[in-house]
Amino acid sequence: MSRLFIAALIAFVATRIWLLGWFEPKLNGDMLIYFRYAVDGVDLGHVPYRETDLEYPPLSWWTIAAPRWRPSQPIYRSYLTIGDGSLSDFYPEYFGRFRLIMAVFDVGAFALLCAIIARRRRELLGVAAWGYVSSTACLPHVMYDRLDIGLLFFVLAWAWCWLRAIDSSQPVLWKLAAFAALGCGISYKLIPLAIVPAVWFAELRQAIDQRRYRSLVAGSITLLITACGPFAHYYATSGPGVFKLFTYHGARGIEIESTWATLVLPLKWLGMNLSVSHGHGSINLDSPLSSTLAVASSLALVTILLGSGILAWRAAKADPVSAGYRVGLLALLAAVVVSKVLSVQYLLWTLPVLLLLGIEGATKKQAWQLVGAVTVIAALSTLLYPYLFFLEIPWGNGTIPNPWPLAPALHPLPCTVLIVRNALLVAWVVWAGRAILTTNNERGSLGPR
Repeated sequence: MSRLFIAALIAFVATRIWLLGWFEPKLNGDMLIYFRYAVDGVDLGHVPYRETDLEYPPLSWWTIAAPRWRPSQPIYRSYLTIGDGSLSDFYPEYFGRFRLIMAVFDVGAFALLCAIIARRRRELLGVAAWGYVSSTACLPHVMYDRLDIGLLFFVLAWAWCWLRAIDSSQPVLWKLAAFAALGCGISYKLIPLAIVPAVWFAELRQAIDQRRYRSLVAGSITLLITACGPFAHYYATSGPGVFKLFTYHGARGIEIESTWATLVLPLKWLGMNLSVSHGHGSINLDSPLSSTLAVASSLALVTILLGSGILAWRAAKADPVSAGYRVGLLALLAAVVVSKVLSVQYLLWTLPVLLLLGIEGATKKQAWQLVGAVTVIAALSTLLYPYLFFLEIPWGNGTIPNPWPLAPALHPLPCTVLIVRNALLVAWVVWAGRAILTTNNERGSLGPR
């Protein structure tokens, strides 16, 4: 191991001790929602998706509920009065256990990222490790207080298992493990669906070329079972209520941190009437263009799914495994860029995925530039949320007035920070995408350098 990687490993341990032991996150709204859902489902026995409306897929729900499965003290219906503050005594235990679960996901994700880079670009292992440490440490308020680091773990588990099929004596088993991890990711958060066309069409091309369909059929069944099985379970116990989460997310507006909102924000300075609203769990930017942008987002997502399948099919002729891997990562990043929602916690998995894809075709200098970019993107995101977002700034154990709020005032300072953040993100996703497409044109494959 290089000294650079050892230093990154030490920094990883130090920052995680700081996050778990000393840092006090200032954004606990989602954690309180998780806690309430867990109490309803575990302690009070409410049936998920039928008696409690959940906007989270089943694996996310199990993660939310897990800290209450073996509590030190159960909460009984007989003495619980909703809204009287009596739950506050039980929250610290939930808070600690949930953050510990996320820390386990974090350790696993870091190990998987390093293992993947060691296989693909060993000479850049230390650089990539520093990129992971710096970008995630710059998002401390959401690091262990949201579900998203778990999604990163499932995406990286898919990537690792998929790549192991290249030189393994049992490639079918590794691909089955990869499909299982991808299915779990979909049942945890829906966004990994963006990876499926690239992986499936790469596998289909290989199956047709080699006239061997066992891996494709078994992998497809495994993906369906792991992605749809948890939904089927709750359909059997809760009925069609389990599908309300699709309606919930489909009805969301143009979230104020999304790239679509970034396109509209400058129009405020040209006289367009813009306003801020809250709905479906996010702060949205309302404008005369909102409906048009929502349709454009949906069309862009469909285009990405179709385009990634076609690209993977064409690239898979030379190297199907690498084609599925690289095009799948690119499709996931592109889906984030065109999505109606780009909450700050999404960057917990978006930035490491950008690191993986960008380093595939990068020189050492470019890799360090990418590390700097993801770190700046993360730091700007934390500056924006929570410090420049609301009417009050978290400070010490309280708050102070914010003279530059993004919501609802749309002050020029946070608007500028948001525009710069999103411009950097889009620019580096485009750069990473062009890098692998250039590699494809020059070499006839999407394999590693």
